[in-house]
Amino acid sequence: MLTVTTAAADRKLCALIDLKARLGITSSTSDSKLAGNILAASSAVVGFLGRRDLARQQYTETVSGNDRSRIWLSRLPLDRDSLTVTIDGDANTDFAVEDTQSGMLWLDARWNSSGERAGQEGEANVSVVYKAGYVLPNWISTFAVSTAY
Repeated sequence: MLTVTTAAADRKLCALIDLKARLGITSSTSDSKLAGNILAASSAVVGFLGRRDLARQQYTETVSGNDRSRIWLSRLPLDRDSLTVTIDGDANTDFAVEDTQSGMLWLDARWNSSGERAGQEGEANVSVVYKAGYVLPNWISTFAVSTAY
């Protein structure tokens, strides 16, 4: 099960100032029309990609990890520093992110629940809170200032 915990405030794939610079527009008389076109084009791209959000958001994803050493998260690319994992409600730090582009998490052991036998699918016992997606053009300056490197 996947839920958006914190939705993106802006999903525009292009900044108005960048579009105006490319088109050589200096006045602000057509800003609202251009902004509407940016939003429409951004929505069309997301629609073409199967309604997959590109904007960076926070998600909570709950899956069954029983009898598995690897699980794949559904939203990419992952921000590996934002991940928190709980198994059966208990915090777990004994995991690794294989690759931020594949969304794969793995354990040396299995993600087994104490109440399930190996080989059983069982209930969704692994809950992962994470941020995934891209920093879009309108966020770059804000993101750069607020992110420690």
